[in-house]
Amino acid sequence: MRVRMMLSGLLLISGVAVAQSAPVKMGLWETTASMQTPMGKRTIVTQSCFTQETYEKALASVQAPPQECSFHNEKSADGFNISGTCSMQQGMTMEMRGKVTIVDAGHTNTTVHTTMNMQGQSMESDMESTSSFVKADCGAVQPGKSVVVSK
Repeated sequence: MRVRMMLSGLLLISGVAVAQSAPVKMGLWETTASMQTPMGKRTIVTQSCFTQETYEKALASVQAPPQECSFHNEKSADGFNISGTCSMQQGMTMEMRGKVTIVDAGHTNTTVHTTMNMQGQSMESDMESTSSFVKADCGAVQPGKSVVVSK
């Protein structure tokens, strides 16, 4: 679960964490994410508050990932290519590759393919998300927190 939360955070900020100044607007963002796994498809809509402080924390976390993981971001013409690997307890490994497209300062798209291996078993998943700037005022959504809008 910790790795999934870390990856979610990485995906939300990977496009902005590589740059020294955030190429997206600060404020309330809404993300619709769909994940396809062998167990089916799940879609969730969340809102999160992106501020200068959360940007700086995200930048620091991507530059210093947990010891069991390594991440790489490479700038492309319209965003970033992202990749990462983690070696976890009980011999479990995870590899992810994806693309963050910064459409403009108020819109991003992300695609990620993940492969997890444990004890000779492999499971793959694909995630697609779209994020849109809602407004500068985050309202009741706390900076650095996500609120589920719908499942």
